[in-house]
Amino acid sequence: MDHMLPTRYHAVVNGFGLLQISIALAHCFSKRRYFPAESPVSFRFVSQFRLHLVLYIIFYTFELIQTDIIRSFTNMALHHLIAIVIFAGFLSEFNTVSVITLTPFLFHALYWTVGYGRVYHLLALYNLALLVDFVLLLTNNLSKRKFCASVSYRLLACVLAEINVNAFTYCWNYSGSHCPKVDDRGWADIGKLSAWIGTLDLCLMGFAWITSNLLDSTRREQ
Repeated sequence: MDHMLPTRYHAVVNGFGLLQISIALAHCFSKRRYFPAESPVSFRFVSQFRLHLVLYIIFYTFELIQTDIIRSFTNMALHHLIAIVIFAGFLSEFNTVSVITLTPFLFHALYWTVGYGRVYHLLALYNLALLVDFVLLLTNNLSKRKFCASVSYRLLACVLAEINVNAFTYCWNYSGSHCPKVDDRGWADIGKLSAWIGTLDLCLMGFAWITSNLLDSTRREQ
C-alpha cells in the first residue's frame, strides 16, 4: 500500500475545491465579509463551500482507510484527522467563513493544483495563513474590543494543533532550514523538536494576549 493517494487524486479534488473556494472568497470580498461575523452565511455562493468541506472529510477519510498513511506517515495521518475535525467545526460554525478563514484553503488548493504538490512556497503560504488566522482570531477572542465574531476555542485549538503537526512534518520529514537539527531521529530529537514547537506556540499565544491587552487599553483611553 502507498503511504498516500497519488498526487493526481489530490489535484482533482483540489481542482474542484479551488473553484468552490474562489467563488466563496470572491463573494465574501464583494460583501466585505473579511472576518467571521455574527450574521449567518445566507449567500448561496458561499454556502456551496459546505460541499467542499464534506468532500474533503470524505477524501481524507478514504485516504486514511485505503492507504498505509497511518503506519508509514503517521504525522500526516494526524494532520488528516485534525483537518477532519476542523472541517466539521467549520460546518457547525459556518458563520466563521470569511476572507481570512478561506485564505488557507485557497493556498492549500493552489498547492495541489497549480503547484501539483511540489511548489513548497505555496505550502509555506498556506501555513503562514493558518498562523495569521490563529493569532488574529485568538486576539479577538481575548479582547473586549471585538473586531469580528468570536470563534470557539475548540476550533482555534484544532487550528493550533494543525500548525504544530505541519511544523513537525516540515522539520522531521522535509528537513526544513529553519528547524533544530534532528539527525538521529530518536526520542531526544522528538523532545527537542517538540520543545521548539511548544516555544512557537507560547510566542503565538503571548503575542495574541499582548495585542488583545493593547486593544483593550486603547479602548479605555478613548
